[in-house]
Amino acid sequence: MIAFLAICLPIFAVIGVGFAAARFRLIQPAMIDAVGAFSFLFALPALLLRLMAAQPLGRSFEAGFFFGYLGACLTVFGAVMLAALPFRRRGPAAAIGAAAAMGNVGYLGPPLLLPLLGERGAGPIAMSIMSEVAVVLALGSVLMAPAVPGAGLRNGLRALRSVALNPVLLSIAGGALLGAAGCRCRGRSSASSASSARRRGRRRCSPSAARWPG
Repeated sequence: MIAFLAICLPIFAVIGVGFAAARFRLIQPAMIDAVGAFSFLFALPALLLRLMAAQPLGRSFEAGFFFGYLGACLTVFGAVMLAALPFRRRGPAAAIGAAAAMGNVGYLGPPLLLPLLGERGAGPIAMSIMSEVAVVLALGSVLMAPAVPGAGLRNGLRALRSVALNPVLLSIAGGALLGAAGCRCRGRSSASSASSARRRGRRRCSPSAARWPG
């Protein structure tokens, strides 16, 4: 429990500091947009590509977890949307349902899971992102369309295009293909690097490693 809190508290502390900085206008909105765009277009896709390519496809994808997570997301989406329909139109109700079903796994999953599970956490993170972005968000976009002829079809095509060009989903697919082909992009996670540093420190401090003159 202490180890988990030691991982979680700094992450949410950074989120709180960022919220306070934006709330009191210590940083400009353009800076927030730039950091968000860099994270979405480059940093997160690069991380997921490396993690997915570092292990075989069989270890990255588990059908039971994927369909279980997707089913939970769709259940929450449908329940919240139905609860909101008596008070909202279909579009806003679908937006509320999609917001309730999505857990922001893309940004919170890597810093929370990777220190605990290492590269084994890449598969659950990738499957969660695929469930939320490729299915829930796309379905929500279609249902949020105005109730006019042709609007649903246009929104559906726009949602399919955004899914097909989503850099995070493309990086997951590319990493899975590299992993299936045996092209390993191995790297050192923060957890393994910290473990190696501790081992090196113990070796330096051990009496057997000391060199005595003589």
